[in-house]
Amino acid sequence: MTHNMNDPDLNVQSFNDHGIFTVEELNELCSVVKPQLMALHLNIRSLSKHFDELCNLLDSIPFEIDMIACSETWITPQVDLDSIKITDYHMIIDNRTFSTGGGVALYLKSNFDYTIRDDLKIDGIEKIWVDTQGLLISVIYNPPKRSQREFLDEFEQVLHPIFLSKRKCLILGDININTLVKSAIAKEYLNLIHSEGFNPLIFEATCITETSISCIDHIHSNFVSSSTSGSVAVEKADHLPVFTLSYDPTLSPFPDTIEIRDLKGFDKIAFRDELRNENWKSVYNSSDANEGLTSNKHAPIKLIKIKSKSNKPWVTKGLKKIDQSLKSAV
Repeated sequence: MTHNMNDPDLNVQSFNDHGIFTVEELNELCSVVKPQLMALHLNIRSLSKHFDELCNLLDSIPFEIDMIACSETWITPQVDLDSIKITDYHMIIDNRTFSTGGGVALYLKSNFDYTIRDDLKIDGIEKIWVDTQGLLISVIYNPPKRSQREFLDEFEQVLHPIFLSKRKCLILGDININTLVKSAIAKEYLNLIHSEGFNPLIFEATCITETSISCIDHIHSNFVSSSTSGSVAVEKADHLPVFTLSYDPTLSPFPDTIEIRDLKGFDKIAFRDELRNENWKSVYNSSDANEGLTSNKHAPIKLIKIKSKSNKPWVTKGLKKIDQSLKSAV
């Protein structure tokens, strides 16, 4: 699972696994992989009421969690903030002030320096944006009764500058847009996420009731990274916690180059003959098969530049053809 994500033989830059995991499966996973970054989100529906349950959940997860995001914290002036602090974590909160309910919280490992980014605003919702460890981290709670169209318009105004700045960013939250259904608003939302360079990491149900299932708790990342993400099969206030384990968050979010095999002069017969004469003992004694083979001779590695291209989902081949025709006519 800890593959080289820029492997020229595979020509892939990411490995992403997802699903619904039990705590036991996470324990098994812990013995196999060593992530460099772990983030978890939970719609907790009253942080003070369910704080002990949150701590028990954290104790049961074998990985060291770098950031813990909570939505619907329901923190009021009467809540003793010291009673909801987690040892060895910074606590950052954004409480709803105009009515009860809502609110978000972010717990960051205490060795993480951070700066709050108040310039990244989405009106009418509770949100936290911080700059830490070379990453922009966001926690968002989008209320279900708010105009989803207005939310998408304002969300785009925040995401696009991030796209232009090429900053690595991780977004966690209860967005209250169900991506398990093929509604117009869900399609528009996912198009927006993709068009601004982000990839959704949560695909399974995150909210389960007696009459419905939905995926409304989301994690989005814009940095190229192998990861394991999904829901944890521990129900808290009708919601499942969602998480992501990133194995290589230091990679650039927008790489300019990629390594590939140059097969232009590849001679199958010469390659086959050399394999027949290969001293396989060197391969057996090597921890990396690539070191013991001669593939670099027959198919050398070369660095190519990734051409800048629009990833807007509505920019079809037909539109590009029309655009090129108009440019030629000018």
